[in-house]
This record gives sequence, C-alpha cells and structure tokens, in this order.
Amino acid sequence: MDVRNCKNCGKLFQYVGKPLCPACNKKLEDKFFEVRDYIYENPTANMSQVSEEMEVPIQQIKKWVREERLAFSKDSGITISCEKCGMICQKCMVLKIKFKRVQQRILMEKCVSLKTD
Repeated sequence: MDVRNCKNCGKLFQYVGKPLCPACNKKLEDKFFEVRDYIYENPTANMSQVSEEMEVPIQQIKKWVREERLAFSKDSGITISCEKCGMICQKCMVLKIKFKRVQQRILMEKCVSLKTD
C-alpha cells in the first residue's frame, strides 16, 4: 500500500496514481465542470479572463487543454504552445494522437487476452 501526502491539502491518503486525495480530486473535477460551462457560455473569453473569473490557475487550464478535456473556440484567440519545442506544434499534436491510438490498441488487446484466458 502506497500512502502519500496530498499535493493540495497535505492530508495522508492511499495513492492510486493521482497526487491528490479523493476530496481534493473531487473539488478539482467540480471546478473543471464549472470552467467548461463558463467557456461554453463565454466563447470569446481568453485564458486570463477564464482564470480570473473562475479562480483557476492558468497552468491548470492549460493542463486540461493538453489533456484534451477543454477546448476553446477559434474566436478566443487561445493557443497552447508545445511542451517540447515551445511553439504551436502540429507535429507534436499528431504524435500525441498516434500515441493515444497505440495506447488504446494495447488496452484492447489486454482486454481480449484477459477474456480468452
């Protein structure tokens, strides 16, 4: 059993792959849905406006965008730079999509092998 301190509140919790305790993780997920709804209702809002209005750090918003959980309209003017090259990098986006497909295929193969064993 791996026990760690929550990155947010400092409480001990059983680590299952996320650095937040269940309570802080729930708060973060609730905040995600609030941010998502705000962006939907304010499609021209820029990242600073979203961050300020929703009281969420810009880094967290960027993380959700990179995880492909959030998307901004083209009217917002928001772009996310590549973590590797520092630019808006189409090549890295393509590689990321290919990587996700490979991961999904591997998971599917594992599921099939578990069913046949």
